[in-house]
Amino acid sequence: MLASRDDVEEKSMFGGLAFMVRGHMACGIVAHDLMVRVGTAGYVDAMAQPHVRAMDFTHRPMTGMLYVDAEGVRSDADLRRWVDRAVAMVEGLPAKENAGKKKAGAKKKAGAKKKAGAKKTAGAKKKAGAKKTAGAKKKTAAKKKTGAKKKAGKKRARA
Repeated sequence: MLASRDDVEEKSMFGGLAFMVRGHMACGIVAHDLMVRVGTAGYVDAMAQPHVRAMDFTHRPMTGMLYVDAEGVRSDADLRRWVDRAVAMVEGLPAKENAGKKKAGAKKKAGAKKKAGAKKTAGAKKKAGAKKTAGAKKKTAAKKKTGAKKKAGKKRARA
């Protein structure tokens, strides 16, 4: 359905797979449900269809987005109807300039971030280790004081 288009990109989103058309999310799969972008204008009509519920990924309904359960897309015709509806909605939006294209040097920058992150992680481990040692020393000292107080209290009670 979308394979023949050259402006479609697959992305991992919402714990599933989303299909971007011209840089805009159109539809996707989350668990066993079809996620469909119908927009605010088509939302009320789409919600009246069978096997449809609000997309509440954030525990609040997202207007313009909905889920269609597996029963609602059992036939190829049903699936095509929902996908076509989503594609028509995003085709009405202006195309994003860098849709489906990575910026030049993006891989290099990402690699640099990973290296910097690794250095920070090693430094953070050293600091965390130092904090734990200092904290352990404080706890040990506090336990010794508490133990000494308990012993002094027992001696007084005996006397």
